[in-house]
Amino acid sequence: NTLDNKLLSLGEITIPNQAEISPDLTFRYATGRPLASWFSSKIVKIDTAAGVATVTDTPVYDGPQFPTFQGNLRNTVTLFRNLRLYALFTGQSGGKILNVTPLITDLTGMSAQVNLPAGKGGYTKAERIARFGPFVTQSGTPVGLVLDSYVQPTDYIRLQELSATYTLPSALAERLHATGASITLAGRNLHLWKSSKFQGYDPEVISNTQNGGTNQFATTEEFTVPQPRRFVVRLNLEF
Repeated sequence: NTLDNKLLSLGEITIPNQAEISPDLTFRYATGRPLASWFSSKIVKIDTAAGVATVTDTPVYDGPQFPTFQGNLRNTVTLFRNLRLYALFTGQSGGKILNVTPLITDLTGMSAQVNLPAGKGGYTKAERIARFGPFVTQSGTPVGLVLDSYVQPTDYIRLQELSATYTLPSALAERLHATGASITLAGRNLHLWKSSKFQGYDPEVISNTQNGGTNQFATTEEFTVPQPRRFVVRLNLEF
């Protein structure tokens, strides 16, 4: 499915911008943009020699909150008449989320990227400046906290399920007092391919979709437990 929307007009209605954590980051109902889109000061230049990041003079459009495409692909293959293999892939693309988990762990000095050296999992000098600043606008005005690096894409492809079902011989089913029997081995949430720009376990998980005082909504990830991986053994009996 797709979610392609654009605000054409609010008429005489005005919906105030809603800030998230910093006045630099807001979600807005802006004409010509998707509903409740992210707007953020964007980093346009990082000067590692001077140790400063230059950002846009005003917050600019940074993408939609919700994915513009979601889909799944499934298939079943039968081998040797008795063995049935099933696979399910799910995925999405196009959306962005405010990833609060790395923001908090970075600012408190608890993240691995802050403590490890560059090249061994830690931030490079440019990546540190992009997160901690200092920041100035293109016109030279100092800016406090810029969250551009933490508005991250939620694109992913997941191997949601993989199973093998073997139909047992009729004689064995009769010994179980059944007309038919099969055994299934299955695994769920087996692997996740996600954008390298997403600093988290699972971009599909959303920790906050509550409405604010202006009936707006924000998608954020904040120390959310990812989906568990599960393995199942099931005996199916028909009577």
